[in-house]
Amino acid sequence: MGMEYPDKELAIIILKSAYTSLTQEEQDKLSAWLNGSAANRTKYQELIDSEQLRLKMAQYARRNDHEALHLQTILRSVNNKARVYPINIVRKYRWAVAIMVLMLAGAWWLTRNNPPANTIAITDQKPAPVVPGKTGAVLMLDDGSQIVLDSMGNGVVATQQGTLIQLKDGQLAYDKTGIDEEMLAYNTLVTPKGREFKLVLPDGTAAWLNSGSSIRYPVRFHAKERLVYITGEVYFEVAHVKNSPFLVKVNISAGEAGTVEVLGTQFNINAYENVYRTTLLEGRVKVSSGTNRELYLQPNQQAIASPNQLIIDHSPNIDKVMAWRRGFFNFDNAGLEEVMQQLARWYDIEVEYQSGIPDITFAGALSRGMTWSGVLRALEESKVHFKTAGRKIIILP
Repeated sequence: MGMEYPDKELAIIILKSAYTSLTQEEQDKLSAWLNGSAANRTKYQELIDSEQLRLKMAQYARRNDHEALHLQTILRSVNNKARVYPINIVRKYRWAVAIMVLMLAGAWWLTRNNPPANTIAITDQKPAPVVPGKTGAVLMLDDGSQIVLDSMGNGVVATQQGTLIQLKDGQLAYDKTGIDEEMLAYNTLVTPKGREFKLVLPDGTAAWLNSGSSIRYPVRFHAKERLVYITGEVYFEVAHVKNSPFLVKVNISAGEAGTVEVLGTQFNINAYENVYRTTLLEGRVKVSSGTNRELYLQPNQQAIASPNQLIIDHSPNIDKVMAWRRGFFNFDNAGLEEVMQQLARWYDIEVEYQSGIPDITFAGALSRGMTWSGVLRALEESKVHFKTAGRKIIILP
């Protein structure tokens, strides 16, 4: 039996299953479709693959500025701080928004058609100087030389200590062909604003760097431990190596804030600000800080660390933490300053506040593939007053 293309309701269930639990009715419908044929099961795996889904969302958003017309739903500001939504409504709203965006992205594949003919054109026909971020990074070798990876094709980009550094399909990997054990060379991978990148470390550990981040690592690891240094935000899926712990040193504000020792596999570290947040998805990690305190995290917990404090959040918003890896901005309960910081890193823009930071709180999700004109419409719908000047956005009272 060939593949049966799902209807609209089933398409939403498929996409929803990638990120949250299903109701029994939804699960029954999905199971019936999966049992229909092997082709359906193969297509399902392709559809929920995080990398492919992220790419499709970005493609859809870039081709559909009309999506911005719906941003009163995707991004909604609460201009009166005293107005608070009940938490059950906020959670329901968050998922409704996330699934709507997923549906829009998935519709591009499921219908295999071009965007609707009635898409409204933007009146300003000038080419936008600000564009969404993309895959790219700068590799800094041990000798100080730098290699810009943005536009390079597949192949070997450098050789160090008998290790081939290879670029393939936007991913950097190390192939050990013969190592001088007497030397230890370090590389640093940097993602400037407007870039993100995936790196496979010499031990097989995968690391995804968000924009404005860096990771310093050796081209080979010591037998006793595997140590890397990061800034910004990095998501890790750590390879298991017996009797060789994986350690992450976090550096913020020009000083070391602490260490994460990996006892599991999947976790995210956000260290843009003067505190760093380690969120565990799978396995177990030990987090320490400058206070000489340490604690252990279980899955779906978050450690909040600074040189003077170390605490656990037992119920962090995992959807919000992992949104960037899934191709979203998640602005659930985010203030204007936090929203603008994320936009500034991804779109490589400068933000200026003319007279303080307006008291606006956001909710919902936005595709990281959204054009800059679409983002500006989103801000307008959220009652944010601003003006633009080149690559600068000036927030007005």
